[in-house]
Amino acid sequence: MSRARTSNIAVRVPDPMLGARVKKQRERKRMTQTKLAARVRVSYQMIGRYEKGTTSMTVEMLQAIAAALEVSPLFFLDPDQQAPTNEVLAELMEALHKIVERIRALLK
Repeated sequence: MSRARTSNIAVRVPDPMLGARVKKQRERKRMTQTKLAARVRVSYQMIGRYEKGTTSMTVEMLQAIAAALEVSPLFFLDPDQQAPTNEVLAELMEALHKIVERIRALLK
């Protein structure tokens, strides 16, 4: 029996664009790479690679970074997206969770 490889689902957007948005939001929050890394449990070097676009991130990592920076994951994917209210954020996170669950089901 093989296990589904859910942690390897990578976000398929131009990584430098996504990384630049992560960096911009991190700086808006006056957060260091080290502090963000601690919150999402990766090294500060990995945060730097995400921000430079040299490493793709999984959906789960995008969710973790978004939560640490107090925005929706969609905030990083849509350049026109503004920081949503908590109510909108909850709805978006629920929708994203359903998408991830569907992907996991397809991988089984």
